[in-house]
Amino acid sequence: RSLSLLTLLGEFVSDPEGTLIAQTGPYYDAFLWLVYFDDGILCPPSSQDGGEEDFDDLRSEQNRRILQRYMLAVLYYSMQGDEWTQCSSHLTLEHEDDEEEEEENNNSEAIIGPCNDGRVRFLDPSHECTWFGLACEEVTEEEEFDVDAYHPVMEILLRDNNLRGEIPTEFYEALDTLVIWDMEGNDVAGTLSERVDRLQDLEELTLNDNELVGEIPFGALSKLQYLTTLSLDGNNMSGDATDLCDTVSANDDIVLDTFETDCLSTVICPCCTDCPM
Repeated sequence: RSLSLLTLLGEFVSDPEGTLIAQTGPYYDAFLWLVYFDDGILCPPSSQDGGEEDFDDLRSEQNRRILQRYMLAVLYYSMQGDEWTQCSSHLTLEHEDDEEEEEENNNSEAIIGPCNDGRVRFLDPSHECTWFGLACEEVTEEEEFDVDAYHPVMEILLRDNNLRGEIPTEFYEALDTLVIWDMEGNDVAGTLSERVDRLQDLEELTLNDNELVGEIPFGALSKLQYLTTLSLDGNNMSGDATDLCDTVSANDDIVLDTFETDCLSTVICPCCTDCPM
């Protein structure tokens, strides 16, 4: 199982040698969790299960389920999940020899960041659709997010939760079914990638009041035809939104109701609806 997962993830991760093979960082931590600690027991399809086509196809439903769950774990470790205000896992990835110490580590979960709204903690063995801050397609009461089934994550709602770190490179491919992406009011750093154009169903992108830097990828954002909310103010980004504004003006199907950037300082934006101080 571990070798099958390593093969699958090695094809998906952009730098397997610097992460999985080097056995360091959030990508490797997420791999350890998936292999040794995740009671969801996700196994990639074998050539015996579904033929070579399913085994090799990263887009097959079973593989997409594994990549989605893995990338959410990568997100957790990349964003210092154990220090989140709400619903951290506080899971140690090391085996403890001392039974008393192991019991203490297991019991510590109950006193770290209470969950709200009936959600469970990140990295829980239940389906990831039930984890705090996530929402998936609606299912019937009978289905109840069968832990073996693939249900695409459609919403990430983690505002004001002490997220600190950079957005994983493969986030945009593994979670390309997102409709709402809201991480307002954290310390999300790094850049917003050009790969954001992979999120073709995205309607709301709310990343204001973080620590993002670099050029805003307005060209990629202009390809998101369902986008109605774009809030990027309160960061350290720059750019020229003129082409995006022209695209919105020329296309009646694009209705950008909320468009907020730092357009009083570092961003040129002729069509922003608000330029917060």
